[in-house]
Amino acid sequence: MKRPLNPEDLFELKIVSDPQISPNGKSIVYVETRMDPVTNKYCSRIWIVSTCGETEPQQFTSGPCLDFAPRWSPDGKWLAFVSTRRGHPQLWIMPSTCGEAEPLTNIRYIGGIPVRSPDSRTIACVVHVSAEGPEEDQGRKKNANTTFSEDVIVIDRLEYNLDTTGYLVGKHWHLFTIPVVGPDRGKFQQLTFGDYNYSSPPWSPDGLYIALAGNRTPERLDLALVNDIWVIPAKEGETHRLTRDIFI
Repeated sequence: MKRPLNPEDLFELKIVSDPQISPNGKSIVYVETRMDPVTNKYCSRIWIVSTCGETEPQQFTSGPCLDFAPRWSPDGKWLAFVSTRRGHPQLWIMPSTCGEAEPLTNIRYIGGIPVRSPDSRTIACVVHVSAEGPEEDQGRKKNANTTFSEDVIVIDRLEYNLDTTGYLVGKHWHLFTIPVVGPDRGKFQQLTFGDYNYSSPPWSPDGLYIALAGNRTPERLDLALVNDIWVIPAKEGETHRLTRDIFI
């Protein structure tokens, strides 16, 4: 028998997104988002399902947080994803056969999607950092006295704030690489600098270069709706422009 919709029914709604097929083609990971009735906030978890459809989907991560942007390593042995389980979005990794997730980073704000290098040893991503450098990379907390004694923020841009990120003034999205294995595991290396924003970093098949989308025109801060494709050596070097003023 049909019945009217109740407010509690909203907690049963599930939204699935971002399916990613494994390198061997046998599994798909995806994100399931729903409202948590305890915290009254959205939470998202990563699930995995067989491509043959013979088994039920299995929950991969859990907890009242946001787990999203799952990406396979090229060898299919690991999954990298972004999670807010410790506050600010951070990179986490875990075996693709299930197991305990491990934090890989502890920096102020990870943005975009983690992209694994072809040899599976390094992750590229964009990070929201200040023009002076990656301050607060270790998540330093400010006390109340410090917070209320700071200078006021001067707004001189049309785009100055972003939901879940906060104020954009004086900060930019720049490219970083993070080793997943070896003695430098989890150590950030910043590859781009300056008063610009970059996004969408794919690797070249040989792992020697990383491509980027970015706007470096004089009107880039607010009025120029263009992006260009840039390329930079994965081990650090100068960016080279490949296109000219592509409209978004």
